[in-house]
Amino acid sequence: MLAQFSTLTAALRTFRIALVLGVLAAFWVPGARAAGGDFPAPLDDVYIYFDFARSTARGCLLCWTTDSGYSSGATSPVYALVLAVGYALGFRDMAIGWFAALVAAASLYDATGSVFRIAKQRAVGVLGSLLLLSVPLLDWSFASGMEIALLACLLGRAAYATQRAAEAAPSRRAGAQLHAGLWLALVAVARPECAPLCFCFAVAIGHASGSTPLAGSLTRAFAPTLLAMAGLSLVNLLLTGEAAPAGAVRKLISSDPFASGNDIALMMVVHTIRLGTEGFDVALGGPWHTIALLTLALASFLTQKSRRIGAPLLIGALGALLLATLNKTAPFQNLRYVAPSLLLLLFAAVVGAATLTKLRPRAGLALGGGLALVVMFGSARAFPRQIEHFSRAAKNIREQQVEVGRALGALSPAPRRVFVGDAGAIPYLSDRPALDGLGLGGYRDYPFARASVHGTAAVVELIERMPAAERPDVLAIYDSWWPDLGNTFGSELFAVTINDNVICGDPKKSVYRADWSLLEDRALLEATGVDRLDVGDLVAERQHDVDFSHPHAGYVFGATRLDQTETRRFDAVRSFGEGQFFSFVARSSHKNSADFGFELVADSPADTTFELERESAPTQVLVLERSSEASWAHASAALPGLRKGERLRIVAGPGGLRIGAISLVEP
Repeated sequence: MLAQFSTLTAALRTFRIALVLGVLAAFWVPGARAAGGDFPAPLDDVYIYFDFARSTARGCLLCWTTDSGYSSGATSPVYALVLAVGYALGFRDMAIGWFAALVAAASLYDATGSVFRIAKQRAVGVLGSLLLLSVPLLDWSFASGMEIALLACLLGRAAYATQRAAEAAPSRRAGAQLHAGLWLALVAVARPECAPLCFCFAVAIGHASGSTPLAGSLTRAFAPTLLAMAGLSLVNLLLTGEAAPAGAVRKLISSDPFASGNDIALMMVVHTIRLGTEGFDVALGGPWHTIALLTLALASFLTQKSRRIGAPLLIGALGALLLATLNKTAPFQNLRYVAPSLLLLLFAAVVGAATLTKLRPRAGLALGGGLALVVMFGSARAFPRQIEHFSRAAKNIREQQVEVGRALGALSPAPRRVFVGDAGAIPYLSDRPALDGLGLGGYRDYPFARASVHGTAAVVELIERMPAAERPDVLAIYDSWWPDLGNTFGSELFAVTINDNVICGDPKKSVYRADWSLLEDRALLEATGVDRLDVGDLVAERQHDVDFSHPHAGYVFGATRLDQTETRRFDAVRSFGEGQFFSFVARSSHKNSADFGFELVADSPADTTFELERESAPTQVLVLERSSEASWAHASAALPGLRKGERLRIVAGPGGLRIGAISLVEP
């Protein structure tokens, strides 16, 4: 009997290994062929994780590049740390991709093991394992080298730990609850969209606490998640100046300063429709197959024990989907942001199938198996299309991002620092210091992520703040993402253009030698005025507590004109329509009131009027003057008795106003 059990156990393990490797190989073999034998990364974001892993292994914990300091741009810090182990073990250069492949395979093998443990029935375990790996859209993400395979492992472990905590004897319940809480914390750090799931699982653990005090049960179940997320936010705040991770600052609709409540609601509706149709109906083979999966998942509500696992998984799937709708990039990159929701639904379906089989062994297994087969056959039809897309995407990344990275690594003289936009392969393969203009890589405490939301000119303002020796001397960019940046601040070195683009931001990646001579001398500027507000510079605006009239005011543009010394200078300007205002707080060094002069530089026509309002003085109407059509416009006024901390408001007149800079100077 024991020998028979061992044989069956070995057969099931072999089945799981064959299933996982078969599905992954279906993507990796043609993908590696398209990628020239390297690990087939279908997303440049995979290399961003490689950047974090390498920097961490080199001693700079969770840094994008070793000289940029800590960055909150790693969406899954857990995954970055796992890959860092591989780099430290010797998986260097492109070999780290195959370490990511080992992590994916091991993670999915463990996830299928969790399916068997949760189901507690071999037949349902086999069915659930097949179901988990039957959705090609999700398998695309599993094979991509991103964190989704690791997330599947952690979710399976967390769900099983929650189940054990609910069923534990009173003497072991506290330990089981804490054990589940630790797994839930790892899930939350692995993917922030899973935070609602972790809360729901903690509530389920509390609901099953029985004679164990409820407060202690909830604390053990949810405190690790709360501490992990709060700790990350605190580290982010202390080291970057932003509590929110860079990805949230850059990608969330709610972080857009120009988006009104109606804009956010409309975008969420659009994303919900698109993710619901493409991410579920198309991925699963149509609406009827989606209904079959939901029906199987809802079967987990039939008993109290299964409900404690199934309900959190379903609510968590909905919560993850709603959070994904806030992401501007959610519909792109082959809908990878819907992967957590799909994964949670599939786990809920496993719980549902196990529930049906337990209630009515034969009929339940037949019903659960029938619904699972409907889902599997419906989604499996997309395997050829998803495998082809995977290979084409991997080819795109190799021919563009990898090619540019290698070319920059061989460039002589070697670049001091490369400016990129949300790129991973370029800094990884060139192994040169880099600056991510979109801010996801992070650069010390410069708010590049928030500046990139305001526009290219706001990013340039932060580069102006950097010491000249630290500024990037090479730009590797998509011209469509950074309009006129290369033409204004560089001369083209070379470009790489690909055909059949399915995944890159643009078919053409241009590389420029940078020239920042159009920027102003920051040290000289700071020495000339008592208080200077460089509009469009987010650091200066934060120091002056800048406020706009409403979301659709203050759009940032760039302009190059002659200054008072007849030198061409670039500056960011904020544009305001008639009646819209821009206000700021005076930061004069005088503690008491004093007389100051007000000077405003603008990119508006001569004779443009605007109002200057103060808290303690009458409103003044000022008029812009120009020395020539090619120069910046100026206006000035006296500010008698100006107090430190006093708020001034500028109201645009007819024709609007494009403000470049404001200075408060001693007469």
